[in-house]
Amino acid sequence: LDRLTFNRIVKEAAFRKREKYEEFLVSVELLEGMEPYERVSLADAVQEQTFKKDSYIIRQGETGDRFYFILEGEAIATKRLQPGKAPVEVMQYKKGSYFGELALIHDIPRAANVIATTDM
Repeated sequence: LDRLTFNRIVKEAAFRKREKYEEFLVSVELLEGMEPYERVSLADAVQEQTFKKDSYIIRQGETGDRFYFILEGEAIATKRLQPGKAPVEVMQYKKGSYFGELALIHDIPRAANVIATTDM
């Protein structure tokens, strides 16, 4: 594989990935007011992660340093409302949903757990 071919393949893959994220970000209600160039910058910054069913994505009380979009799969948010009591489900997430923005924006601990209910 020569350098030129390798570089072309890598650039094409990066371009397709950016397009995928841009298309997704257009559908996110929170980002409706973004300018196209801002959406491109955000798409370039996306770091894709995968989670197995039943795994914790975030935990209540942790420091928030990431904001999550669901590209595929589903999750639930649970919250411990009283000390010593079991957490209760407070939200369901699916493709196009987002979470984690409040802790990130306001520099506060996570308000709830988010758990994958499918592979994501």
